Amino acid sequence: MKQKTTKYRHSLKIGLVGAGAVGVPLALLLRHKGFNIHAVVSRTSRAAAALAAKVQCAAAGSDFTLLTDCHLIFITVPDSQISAVAAKLQKVHFQNRKVIVIHTSGTHTSLSLAKLKESDSTRVYMASMHPMQTFPRKMNWTKNTLENHFENIYFGIEGDSAAYPVMTEIILTLGGRCLKITAAQKTLYHMGGVFCSNFLIVLLYISEKIYAKMGLKKNEPIDVLLPIIIQTLNNAKVKGVAASLTGPAERNDVRVIENHLRTLKKFYPKYAKAYRELTGICYEIVRANKRPR
Repeated sequence: MKQKTTKYRHSLKIGLVGAGAVGVPLALLLRHKGFNIHAVVSRTSRAAAALAAKVQCAAAGSDFTLLTDCHLIFITVPDSQISAVAAKLQKVHFQNRKVIVIHTSGTHTSLSLAKLKESDSTRVYMASMHPMQTFPRKMNWTKNTLENHFENIYFGIEGDSAAYPVMTEIILTLGGRCLKITAAQKTLYHMGGVFCSNFLIVLLYISEKIYAKMGLKKNEPIDVLLPIIIQTLNNAKVKGVAASLTGPAERNDVRVIENHLRTLKKFYPKYAKAYRELTGICYEIVRANKRPR
């Protein structure tokens, strides 16, 4: 059972930079869980004000001085903007002796905040805290959707050791789990998520195209495929990933594979290479399953 603490929940003044796909649900759930969102800064004052109104926060706008008396600052902007945000934060004269700055990027490490050196009497601690979850734009965030979206998800965390107790409490309070990684592991960590999330969408996109040839309408393929996807995931959870492989490669049914390739070359030749490559990996799994353990 996950233990939750409240050492920081009511004492931290949290600042948020970015009011987009990740920043909005993160701020909403933090507020719902009792954390104090003290200031919201965004590229446009309008976006900052809209989010601030939802989290009962009076300080909102595009001016980084709004973050002056914050203890903790989340940076939830796109990856390409992190360096620019760090440069602007470097010019802020913080009132607190210690300030923790955390970005939520999956690709960048805490070292991307290296511009934040000691300023006056303030020591800035840097970290990254990436949720291994997808955040669709234009999501209708309610109390239930927020809690369900964050429940049991892992956050890859790395950075200054002083930031870990705060990150841990926040993550556990949000309903998540902590996965401590090193800066050197960050790319591997993120790449694993891209393979299972982004590339799953690629596979579903190809399946949609294939079923369109059968006359299925746009939303019908996912209805057909969802049960087998869910069962496959359940099998992987119970039996392990490699042991859950089924299909023509697992049976070494070469005629089926060749028929699939002929049909793909006829209707969607650009997907034939992907089929061939993925089938090759299926055979790699088959060989691995046959090795003595």
